[in-house]
Amino acid sequence: MKHVFGMICAAGLAWAPPALAQDIQLTVAQARAIAHAALANGDLKTAVLVSEAVVTERPEDAQTRVILAASLIRAGHMKAGGAEARRAFGSAGGNRPLKHEAARLAALAASQQGRQGVAKFWLRRASDFASEQQEAQLRRDFDAVDRRDKWERAFSFTLAPSSNINGGAESDVLEIDGVPSIGVLSGDAQALSGYRASVSARLGYQLAGSARSRTAISGQYYGTFHKLTDEAQALAPTATGSDFNYSIVALDLTHVMLPEGAKGPYSFGLGTAKRWYGGDELAHSASLSLGKAWRLGDGQSFLGQLRYTREWSDSDRALDAHQYALSGRYGARLGNGGRFQTGLTVTTSNSDGRSLDYTGQQLTLRYTTPDPLGAVHPTFGLDLGHKFYPDHVAGLTVVPGGRRDTSIGLTVDLVVSGAQMMGFAPVVTLRAATTDSNVSRYETTDLSAGLSIRSSF
Repeated sequence: MKHVFGMICAAGLAWAPPALAQDIQLTVAQARAIAHAALANGDLKTAVLVSEAVVTERPEDAQTRVILAASLIRAGHMKAGGAEARRAFGSAGGNRPLKHEAARLAALAASQQGRQGVAKFWLRRASDFASEQQEAQLRRDFDAVDRRDKWERAFSFTLAPSSNINGGAESDVLEIDGVPSIGVLSGDAQALSGYRASVSARLGYQLAGSARSRTAISGQYYGTFHKLTDEAQALAPTATGSDFNYSIVALDLTHVMLPEGAKGPYSFGLGTAKRWYGGDELAHSASLSLGKAWRLGDGQSFLGQLRYTREWSDSDRALDAHQYALSGRYGARLGNGGRFQTGLTVTTSNSDGRSLDYTGQQLTLRYTTPDPLGAVHPTFGLDLGHKFYPDHVAGLTVVPGGRRDTSIGLTVDLVVSGAQMMGFAPVVTLRAATTDSNVSRYETTDLSAGLSIRSSF
């Protein structure tokens, strides 16, 4: 180290007069302390020169590389600072505080270069080595980067065994108001057990934005894929899991604006989508939505939305429909730290096809506990629904008084926060749902347990 720091002294730094340069011997710890003090005092030139000299002799010195990265970034050299931060992360070994700091510096450098996606990646890496106090700051950092990011990316995957992948009936007999009707339900119209994989991907881009408005376009894909159990295959020998696959591709344009003095933003949306079922084209749709959010204070918020959707099919006019939906959602952070959310949606669907001509109401309730229970952090959910089809036909019989469906679903989401990696945590979802109907074909029960991955940010 004497040779290296003699060269530094010869460069004329204030802390070492040239006349004494050849006599100075510094340990790594002393040189690191000088670099750290220079950084703290804003003497970035000294901090960079000293720390560079150390890492030249000791490339594996992650602690000094962190000082060098911070000095370069503060001096405005984002590319070089980010590179040093990444090297520090790689050489920090099992030193969790150093890895956390190096990853945050790499994120800062990337964000300052406009590479917000890369910045999010490094903030996620930092979360693997963060303390509880540091996690709160990382969430704030991630939110700040997210607001600057013009790109929106989302992906999810869920795998769930289910007792009823096809929405089939509990009974093999078709009944109306408890009276047997003509006909027996085929195997594929009855409940079939199996496995369901769900995939969702979303990519969006901000076309324009300011402090009070944002216009964005996004594309989304959602698909479900099924496999029947041996028992289900025996009940419906000609059916395959792919007969019940469903997919949708959607394109949306949204504009959000916050007028001066408003307590919450307004939103406007246009969308188009195409859906498939069992591999066959099902329907097209176009939609228009208007929304308004209110910040009510004390952690409370309310969102109201009105949506119109026009659905049509190129091959079956019975799938043409005009749908109107009015929804409201209220959320609050409770005094104990838990979170509560409830929503109500009222829908009217007008169609020549009797299966799409209905009115419906859906109520949702969600509660997230303030703290984990053991190794998991649970959210409890309740869904209540009702639909009325005034002109429903079952088989060849017009249902007297119309078809009436009442549904209830219970859900428990268990976030395994202890198994979190890069800001993602596994989620176990347990769900039980049942529908009671005066037409037995639509009386269903579904029990499922799913595994998915959820972002903690």
